[in-house]
Amino acid sequence: MLAVALLPLTGCGSSGDEGGAIAYCHQFVEQQLKSPSSADFPSNSEHTVTELGEQQWRVSSYVDADNSFGASLRTNWTCEISYDDAAGVWTLESLTGL
Repeated sequence: MLAVALLPLTGCGSSGDEGGAIAYCHQFVEQQLKSPSSADFPSNSEHTVTELGEQQWRVSSYVDADNSFGASLRTNWTCEISYDDAAGVWTLESLTGL
């Protein structure tokens, strides 16, 4: 079972929109990879994005990244994320598939 810290990420100019949700999910996914610098995500149009409520999103997609042996593997993932408008902070609610 994967343990994920629920740490806020902040970013200049980010907002609680679909593009921001995708970008910050990518950052949370990269934190779980053996070789984050090898991460290759598809274009935003190849993500499934669902607005769950006000400033809450579910993003599903895949990442191609190297494992600890250097082999590139494709892994499907789903990220649930929320945005606090007042604080300007994205918070990971859940991350599955990694």
